[in-house]
Amino acid sequence: MVANNKHLKELAALFLKLGVTAFGGPAAHIAMMQKEVVDKRKWMDHQHFLDLIGATNLIPGPNSTEIAIHIGHERGGMAGAFDCRLLFYNASSNYYRLYCVVIPALRTVAPGNIFYIWH
Repeated sequence: MVANNKHLKELAALFLKLGVTAFGGPAAHIAMMQKEVVDKRKWMDHQHFLDLIGATNLIPGPNSTEIAIHIGHERGGMAGAFDCRLLFYNASSNYYRLYCVVIPALRTVAPGNIFYIWH
């Protein structure tokens, strides 16, 4: 499948939003994807989405990330698969990177700050 630029933009917007806002583990991610992809945008029907869940259960790895990759591939080819994986996974992992930088910096703040007790 040749990637349609419009489809890639739609995928990027959706999976960046999901990556930033979807917390609660794979079950929550999959439910949010179903609501967006099947119910709201109608990119695939419910049965096909269930088939994707079944397929991702057969292979090792995080199911929600694998489903994001499959949706991206079906909608935007290899570029769509890459974009969805990158935006969905890296958006949430950037929170952890930021956390690892900010919290140690806050530990050096003057006494009286709530973070001072972590010293």
